[in-house]
Amino acid sequence: MGDRVRAAEEKTEEKPAAPVIVRPQPATGNRATADLLSGPNADPARRADVADLGAPAGNRAVTQLLTAAPPDPAIDWIESLPAEIKQQIDNFTAKQEKAADTGNEKLADARTRNRHTFMATMRWAMGDDDALIQQHFQAIAPIDVGDGEQLWAHSSTRERLAAVKAELEAQGIPMPQTTVGLGMRGDHLNRGNKGRTWFTHAVGFAVDWRAYQTPRITDDKLITLFDMVTGGRPDMKTSVEGDTRIDLEIKMGQGKADPAAAKKLLDSVDAEYTRLTQASETFKTDLPKETLDRLGEVEQARFAVGTARKALAKLKARKKPTAATTEEIEAGQKAITDAQEHYDKLVAAIVPDLPKLFEPWTKKIDERIAVIDREFAGADVDEELLTSDYGLKDREAKARQVRKDEAALAKAKIKDEAKLAQLHQRAQELEEDVAKRRKYRADTTTALGAKKTQALIDEKFRLITLRGLKEGLITNANGFVFRTKLATDDPAIDQLLGLMPENRGGFFTPDVAGGEAQAKAGQFSGAHGYGLTFIKSMVSHGFEAGMAWRGGSDPMHFELAEGRKFLKTAGASPLGS
Repeated sequence: MGDRVRAAEEKTEEKPAAPVIVRPQPATGNRATADLLSGPNADPARRADVADLGAPAGNRAVTQLLTAAPPDPAIDWIESLPAEIKQQIDNFTAKQEKAADTGNEKLADARTRNRHTFMATMRWAMGDDDALIQQHFQAIAPIDVGDGEQLWAHSSTRERLAAVKAELEAQGIPMPQTTVGLGMRGDHLNRGNKGRTWFTHAVGFAVDWRAYQTPRITDDKLITLFDMVTGGRPDMKTSVEGDTRIDLEIKMGQGKADPAAAKKLLDSVDAEYTRLTQASETFKTDLPKETLDRLGEVEQARFAVGTARKALAKLKARKKPTAATTEEIEAGQKAITDAQEHYDKLVAAIVPDLPKLFEPWTKKIDERIAVIDREFAGADVDEELLTSDYGLKDREAKARQVRKDEAALAKAKIKDEAKLAQLHQRAQELEEDVAKRRKYRADTTTALGAKKTQALIDEKFRLITLRGLKEGLITNANGFVFRTKLATDDPAIDQLLGLMPENRGGFFTPDVAGGEAQAKAGQFSGAHGYGLTFIKSMVSHGFEAGMAWRGGSDPMHFELAEGRKFLKTAGASPLGS
């Protein structure tokens, strides 16, 4: 709860780091000096310069820097990998790979740096065993999933998926088709604060299915809304949680699990699957018909814009029997303009009506807000002033930054006195605010005790979430109600309600039954297979289901439990152990 309070108070959304082509250059400093002193061309006369480093860096830091760095890892083996893997490691397109191969020195150098960074990340994630890393990526290969498509995964993952496929087909159910397996997405070049288990896709242990009908839900506003409407969260609560479940799934995949424990886990998956599918349908039909019709009209208009754009693109690409005429192109462009104007008109008309359209939900939100307000009033606590540890640290950081800006401006040759005074005043205000909040937190803890104070901070987070939820519903803030396209992560309400023509909607919508002929033929299916039997089979064969993650449901995602533990332990728990 504390992490979510911090995120709410910060009121900023962390964006995933954009993939990079080259590794950032290290800052000039002690390491550069150390290189001069420890390399093959070291100059003994320069060792006296190290004395200058002692005070600012510290003797221990200087000693570490003077120690020769480990040699760069071998990367020549990467060149022999299949293009699919190699391009992901390099974070290159096929065109960039070709350019690097044919004399583009800038790209060739970038590729070398990216491969070194890849190895550094994999040493961190998988352990300092370069031979193991090489063997691992050489064991990644594709599965032919039909229609000319492939699913790339590590051999350990492919073997288990083959077992799941055989088990399903024996029951007349096809294996659901997907191509979303191996995926580095540039994260290996800029891992930031990601943990090792983030990289299950990057090393071929994870696979995603049906992303739009089983989207990832991590937004606390959506989680709160689902609970309010359906009476439960959008994630599975299994018989065991966390590492205990991972260890059980590993044993299940190896055929070594206690039968009673395995049955209990699968029974809980069964029960939760029923709850989630029913709750998803309940959510889609909970609002009045008038609301659904109005929102549906907007979505049909949005879809019409996209259809018109596709039609024009098809016209422009037409070669046979004849190219499109000027009149046809103009008609296509007019169709887009007309469709866009109609869509914009509907959006402008519906936004002012959102408070009324969502009134059944906002009334429930207001009731929950009132309960929390009474709790703060009963405790005689100022909800706005009570601040979490993170909130205090965040405000302190802002005050320090303003002081830093003030100091920099004070040293400038040309001073802006008005700006300087403004910064000084702002810094004082921030520092006084922090002091006031810190004292209020301490006084509240003295009066009510640490446990009660923390409980109120948790309630403050819920209050922030409820207010944000209501604002999103009645204003469409940040596209909360409707957007221009489908999303796989925290979708708009219209998508979850099943109102976007491209999608069936819901937050957990399995495939419809069918596909017996495909199962008999051993074919993968794009429309059938993702359901209870598939999920239970995946768990039975040692896969961790993302739909059981309590911090936020990810029902599209499955990852080999052994692989997850292998990464979590940085290779200390090898596959098969």
